[in-house]
Amino acid sequence: MKISKILTTSALTILCALCASAVAHGEVIGEVLSTDIVAFIDEQPIESFNINDYTYIIAEDLRGYGFSVVWDADARTLSIERDKDADRDFLPMDKVNIKKSEVPFRAHVFDVYSTDIVTFIGGIPANAYNVNGQTLIMIDELSKYGAFSYNDGERCVKIDMAGFDEENILANPANETLTLPCDKEEGKILYNGGVSDGKLNGAGVIHESYEYTYGLQSTEDYYYSGNFKNGEKDGYIYYHGVKTPHNGSDSRVRTYYSLGRYKDGKPDGYCLELVYFYGTELGSRSESKNGFKRIIIPDREYRYGYRVDDEGYTDSHGDIIDYVPTDAGRIAAAYTGSDMSLVVSENGDLYGFGYFYSPYNQMAKDVPVKLDSGISSAYAGYSYGSTVIDKNGKLYYLWDKIQKYKNTDVPVVFGGVKKTLGDLFLTDDGKLYRLNTGYDWTMYDPPTLIAENVVDFSGDMQRHLFLKDDGSVWFMRLNESLSGTEWRDGLDLSTPVKVFDNAKAISSKERNLVIDENNTLWGWSSDFYNTEYENSESVFHTKRPIKIAEDVISTEASSSFIAYIKTDGSLYVCPDYTEPGNETTFGISAETKLLDGVKQFSVRYNVILAVRNDGTLWVWGKNSDGLGLGSVTEAQTPTQITRFSEFIN
Repeated sequence: MKISKILTTSALTILCALCASAVAHGEVIGEVLSTDIVAFIDEQPIESFNINDYTYIIAEDLRGYGFSVVWDADARTLSIERDKDADRDFLPMDKVNIKKSEVPFRAHVFDVYSTDIVTFIGGIPANAYNVNGQTLIMIDELSKYGAFSYNDGERCVKIDMAGFDEENILANPANETLTLPCDKEEGKILYNGGVSDGKLNGAGVIHESYEYTYGLQSTEDYYYSGNFKNGEKDGYIYYHGVKTPHNGSDSRVRTYYSLGRYKDGKPDGYCLELVYFYGTELGSRSESKNGFKRIIIPDREYRYGYRVDDEGYTDSHGDIIDYVPTDAGRIAAAYTGSDMSLVVSENGDLYGFGYFYSPYNQMAKDVPVKLDSGISSAYAGYSYGSTVIDKNGKLYYLWDKIQKYKNTDVPVVFGGVKKTLGDLFLTDDGKLYRLNTGYDWTMYDPPTLIAENVVDFSGDMQRHLFLKDDGSVWFMRLNESLSGTEWRDGLDLSTPVKVFDNAKAISSKERNLVIDENNTLWGWSSDFYNTEYENSESVFHTKRPIKIAEDVISTEASSSFIAYIKTDGSLYVCPDYTEPGNETTFGISAETKLLDGVKQFSVRYNVILAVRNDGTLWVWGKNSDGLGLGSVTEAQTPTQITRFSEFIN
């Protein structure tokens, strides 16, 4: 089958003249047929047709693919020019979501009419036909603006203008080369292109390369090409790169491609993003423009090799809004973690906001969205390590429950559970267990018993305090992995050691905190207090417990402050006295009261989620991952979260 044939300028001119003189204007001179050959311009699909065994596209469609298309009624001409600033557009969803089996091969689509209109591409007459009030041109004609390629196995024609531009930029002898700052010791960033006053100005290419040697070797190689203004990306920027982790293991190689518009260095309008697995198979694809986004998934049964799975307007995370407002009722408890937060209502509904990652799916929500029901408590942790306890005391992995198994025959991790926190959980009979979550295939292995007669525990993924029924507080530090890798200090603290007596409550999220029988809050930051390593030369220092506040009943710490509820129900924050001199959120320099009537709260980094006695949910702090307040990422005073939503059925 003939696919590519570029005619000379003189031949095209003669052909156009013959067409005009040989037949009367408006007569049928041929037909347009359907084709199984798909066409792409800069990885954007464009509708294609067959005329005389050549692949044609609609000239007017090029307005959405980086071209200007101008009709001159007086001169009877259609002029097509490359316009790097022209807006990009989507091929309509109904034209993307067509199965290959539904495309009749070589079926009649349109009649071709004679015309006196002359079409110019870059000022040169082109082979064009008038069809149904539109103009069809051979896609080959665009090869002057981009690299033309045809894959017969995939029945696919491509014009790569972005890559073509990059090659032309690099070939410019007037370019200057700059070494740009790089904050990673293992990498370097080079620029080749236009420079003015020492800044990136004009067309250029940025090349970033990294080679990591710590642990398993990996490499990353990225290119950014296009126009720059005062050192910032400006206009459409073409990006491509490869990540080759773990000594080049084929199963982990990722090839990235994107084409997006920028203004003052920030995304502004259209953006196409592609990720290829193993360098060949389409892994993921998304397109967005001015707050509207479509999610496209690989599907080789469809004409373009994928189909549009969802599209719509986006929230502040850039995710499609797929939820509607709902009434959450009174809130019972809130839990906030490294990236996401979970909220449980008094009727057992589970809501979440922030970033959710798992082996099965990922999403981001800027307001609390209902995820599950029948829940009593939760742990907002990392990836698939997040867990929930239902009202019957059964422990589940959150993502297994709501994504992998979709609440059908979900495996139970353990029964009779009263509290969950990352790798550890506490049962009703006072037994503290550790989960085996080092790998996907060990998640449901039998847990390891850590201690008995426990009434409460706290900690992060690997550092834990637990409180026994005799009022004693014990500390332990898990090894870094299931394979037994030790911490970088080489010290083994995996055997629990008693660090306090006569305690009523504990917390060990960022700092070790204990509330004694007199409601006095104590805290320390060292892992080595009261261990065999205390005061030894193998550690830098050991900070012993210091008194922080009086009349305290509940406490948690972030990396920049300590928070606590006093006996009168008021919520306070104070500087982290266990590590004096640290920068504090909003410049806190002394004990500061935030809220009255608080029954429960949770802390992460610079954020506090608090539940008041009246069942309302409040947030204070700042975090780029979101506060549950839509696009708001900073609340210097406690702000009530009132927008709760549920997914659209």
